[in-house]
Amino acid sequence: MLKESKSDRFIRIVQARVNKLINMIRLLGNCSAKGNYEFTNEQVEQIFSALHTELFKAHKRYTTTACQKKPFSLSDRYEEIPDYPHTDLLLPDGTTLRATAVDDENFPAVDIDLIDLENHHERVCFVEYNPERSSCYKVCIGVYQSDKDETVFYEQYVRDKHTEKALETQGDYLGERGGKNEEA
Repeated sequence: MLKESKSDRFIRIVQARVNKLINMIRLLGNCSAKGNYEFTNEQVEQIFSALHTELFKAHKRYTTTACQKKPFSLSDRYEEIPDYPHTDLLLPDGTTLRATAVDDENFPAVDIDLIDLENHHERVCFVEYNPERSSCYKVCIGVYQSDKDETVFYEQYVRDKHTEKALETQGDYLGERGGKNEEA
């Protein structure tokens, strides 16, 4: 019997765990039935703040090793997700588009969210710096669709050929001069 590779093991375990989390989140959504449960807006915000915080921490663990495990309790106050700078654009139908600058040390991005009249946020798209892509194409664009779990579009941003050629020429020129951009 062949030993499972680390990559195959990662895929097997992560897929199972993500699917389990998605199912648990859907079950959590079932608790919103006011006919069966009574809750306050503060409790709802506390629940989702805790989930956002833990997702943010889990994401960070892929680039750092610091981690603190603590069980969730409604009596605890969770630390807030970093308050990234954002700007809002009010649309004619009363909804809002929010652009948020996410200052992540590995994947800095601009996220675009649609906020409805009941203040529900839905990620529409993002532009991110992806260090895992080739050096010329590290800026990537992702688009979501409300009825899909994954991005429906994710591609590298490619400058037009004239801009690329100018940058290559400038790079060659700077390389010949030792990286200095001095006037001759």
